[in-house]
Amino acid sequence: MRLIGMLGVAFLLCCGTLFAQQDAEIKTDNFGDAVVTKALRVDAVCRIYCDIADWPAVIGSEIPVQIRGLEPQPEFSLTVRTFILETLSNALKATDANSPTTPAVQLKNIQRGQTFCLVADIEVAGKDLGQMLIDRGYAKKLIVPKNAEPAAQALPAASESEKQDTASPAAAPAEGYISSKSGKVFHKPTCTHANRIKENTKIVYKTKEDAVASGRRPCLACKP
Repeated sequence: MRLIGMLGVAFLLCCGTLFAQQDAEIKTDNFGDAVVTKALRVDAVCRIYCDIADWPAVIGSEIPVQIRGLEPQPEFSLTVRTFILETLSNALKATDANSPTTPAVQLKNIQRGQTFCLVADIEVAGKDLGQMLIDRGYAKKLIVPKNAEPAAQALPAASESEKQDTASPAAAPAEGYISSKSGKVFHKPTCTHANRIKENTKIVYKTKEDAVASGRRPCLACKP
């Protein structure tokens, strides 16, 4: 019985250490880099579903990745999505023949986005995929205010104007755009999703440009 008790204590100590390590990792803003082994598809909002090397299948298989720094759009055209998928697939196919030791597709400076989605810079054969899309006119660069945190697209930080808006919560305004402090989407004041946001977590933007600059994307339901 004493042996069983000692084993139980040891088990609890190990679990406590593991959970403490996980908590420390969750609080980290930057989760490093990773190598993409397969590009599967690109959805309408330009999230790339891919397989990641050396990650457990439960998180590294078909995981969506958002390209950091691109201006959010309700829907990207099929031309853009096809270009992204073909660019990634062609680079991955050429890896073994040309440069087996250099990853063809890498996720750089990985951060955690919304709904189990990663946010990262994506390099294809050493070139930045986001910049490639901007150069071709397929996407626009997200302009982040100087007083915003560098990772505003993935983890929005409240700007001075947001702090003023949320200092004294009020009923939904007739004009402007609404989001929650922890949300990644902004809505029209009349949107049903906006009405569900609690007053003490509500953020009000005077213009659509202010909402986009915070790193949030337009609601697909009300299309502000």
